[in-house]
Amino acid sequence: SLGEAIEEDMHHMHSFVKRAAHITQMDKNEISLKGSKACRAKVLDKIEELDVDADDVIFAYFSLHGYRVKSKSS
Repeated sequence: SLGEAIEEDMHHMHSFVKRAAHITQMDKNEISLKGSKACRAKVLDKIEELDVDADDVIFAYFSLHGYRVKSKSS
């Protein structure tokens, strides 16, 4: 199921961000948006709400999965 693949991908990315924060000794403020909450407008709203300093890092990652129905050839 695609939902399971996306959840697994999110778990791997969460682990990566956690390790990166530990290695760089940076504080981590992780925000996850799923499903209909992961639209362009809401992502931009979340970014605009951040209190960002000059030496901060913003990392955005999108995990998308598509499919093709059997009746389509392209």
